[in-house]
Amino acid sequence: MNEKCSHCNGTGVEPVWNNKPGSAFYKQVIDCLNKNAGTSYRYKSKSVKSLIDARFAEGWTKFEDYKLVIEKKCHEWYGCGVMERYLRPKTLFSPKFNEYHGQQWAPTPGQTRRYKQGRDTL
Repeated sequence: MNEKCSHCNGTGVEPVWNNKPGSAFYKQVIDCLNKNAGTSYRYKSKSVKSLIDARFAEGWTKFEDYKLVIEKKCHEWYGCGVMERYLRPKTLFSPKFNEYHGQQWAPTPGQTRRYKQGRDTL
């Protein structure tokens, strides 16, 4: 018998309540940031949630969009003493999110990543 989970209705995706993401979404986004930037932000933080909620309300509802911004900015800022400190939720998920998302970025094969996750090549 195939029973559906009452929480996600068998989809495996946490539902959206009141146009806000669920805790799994916050966790996924912040885990991605922590992994890429070598940080240790907490996804349960009110300030983190409010930043993600604001972008979510603007229509940024896909994890892939957050991941793209995180990877672009980590690639650009990681290892740069001046900018590395801005690899944080307050900056990345600010109203400039759309600008960061739309920024041209096309790493070429063999280009070395500077940020924590990818000390390897692309």
